[in-house]
Amino acid sequence: MKNITREDICCVSCKFGCQLTGEATDLLNRCPLQKIAVWPGRNYFMTKGVLSIVSGQYESVFCRGCVFVDFSARNLRYFTNRNWIDYLRLTKLNIILICDAPMEALALYWKREDQTISTVITGRESLEEIKKSINYSYYGIKGGGKYKGNPLTKDEVRFLDLVVNDRSLISISRELMVEVKKIYNMKDSIRRKTGISLNKLLSR
Repeated sequence: MKNITREDICCVSCKFGCQLTGEATDLLNRCPLQKIAVWPGRNYFMTKGVLSIVSGQYESVFCRGCVFVDFSARNLRYFTNRNWIDYLRLTKLNIILICDAPMEALALYWKREDQTISTVITGRESLEEIKKSINYSYYGIKGGGKYKGNPLTKDEVRFLDLVVNDRSLISISRELMVEVKKIYNMKDSIRRKTGISLNKLLSR
């Protein structure tokens, strides 16, 4: 699978760090603790922040648990196609995207495209709004999120996917079967929606 990290998705609720992908064990199924995962798992401060909000708050058989996705620009290469969603689905947990400003348009695109994603959390929300969104997600209730941004289009996401795979604009034009002028228009549209140039977005 291209543009995807195959690192294990592990629960961070306790010291055992049980793996949540693959075949669930009886021990995992019988565990009374809520299932919490952060993916990709390299952001220590994000993991610590998530635990400070949700740890111990949803100890109920009705809560499926959530995987919190570090949907930041530095992880862009994982999110330009749906491979990451298919991978996270293996956990059978609700998916919550935590995105920075440049990634909001892409996050909203995936939220619109796939119901597996429970909510999108941005830096503009207050702590109370964030807690409300997470609460909705844990209990599988629709709502709880405010999505005022301008999502990328399907063609713009496809364009990004080709760019991160080092395709030239001419090559992308041929792949998408559109004129080069339209490719430049897509590039400019992405700049407006993300708030930064494509080069800066890719260099983060």
